[in-house]
Amino acid sequence: MRESLTQCLRDGIRAIDVDVTAVTFCDCSGLNTFLHALLNATAVGGSLHLHYPSPAPERLFALTDTGSLFFPLPDSLAGSPPAPQPPAMPETLPRLAPVLAVLPGGLL
Repeated sequence: MRESLTQCLRDGIRAIDVDVTAVTFCDCSGLNTFLHALLNATAVGGSLHLHYPSPAPERLFALTDTGSLFFPLPDSLAGSPPAPQPPAMPETLPRLAPVLAVLPGGLL
């Protein structure tokens, strides 16, 4: 898999889409392969998306919280407006009094 994904980039393919429907087993080595390919693709302005995950890779991506790196947003969310941003922090913050008392010896 690693060589195939690397070859795509060598061949000038910048948008890589992988159908992982038939993947019945995926461990940390497989995840590392996809992460490595994703880093290489984004380094050259490309993308790597995985599609139709079977339960094995879906579970791995859920456990490692990496699914959002690989799976494109559903069409219903792709055109959604951006989430509201929190207000900007002021350039200078007022100095606050300490909330925690420090015990002798510097222990909190």
